[in-house]
Amino acid sequence: MTDDAATPTLPDPDVFPVPMPLSVILGVLLLALLAAGLTAWFFKGHMFMAGSVMIVIFTPILSIAWYALYMKPKDTRILVGDGTLVVEAPPYFTATFQAGSIRKAYRCRLDQEEHLAGLTKDSGVSSGPYRAGIFKGKGRETVIVCRRKDLVCLVTDERLVALGPRDPEALAAAIERRLGVKVE
Repeated sequence: MTDDAATPTLPDPDVFPVPMPLSVILGVLLLALLAAGLTAWFFKGHMFMAGSVMIVIFTPILSIAWYALYMKPKDTRILVGDGTLVVEAPPYFTATFQAGSIRKAYRCRLDQEEHLAGLTKDSGVSSGPYRAGIFKGKGRETVIVCRRKDLVCLVTDERLVALGPRDPEALAAAIERRLGVKVE
């Protein structure tokens, strides 16, 4: 695996996006509506100072939350090319795996796989069912990019790679077809 500063170019890759689940995005929007309602209530009750403080505090917080939970995760994707797998989770990492470095590939569930239990986040984001980053635990570094509990796990000499795009069945088929690695 290599961590690349720039995205490697793959000729005609299969692309699997891993955006933030709708439930998390709706949660941020609900928080924004609650903040707007509270701000309006302050202004309606002639509490202008409290309303102004709400605007000053919640506008940057909600802007950062929107950027971190919507704008960046929509760029997260898995690329499967002939002999190469690229996992992009900007701004956290870009990882490239050659087919020869993958020792085993199998289907699993995030909540039932003991290798994925008790991991601590080294870099990345974890919000609800969404995870994108590098996690550590049980002596092994794990790259996780998922938006669901159904995963395709890849074992390399250095890392465990857990991938959960919108369509894990299509990802498993692409790994078998393009990388020549059987997914159990």
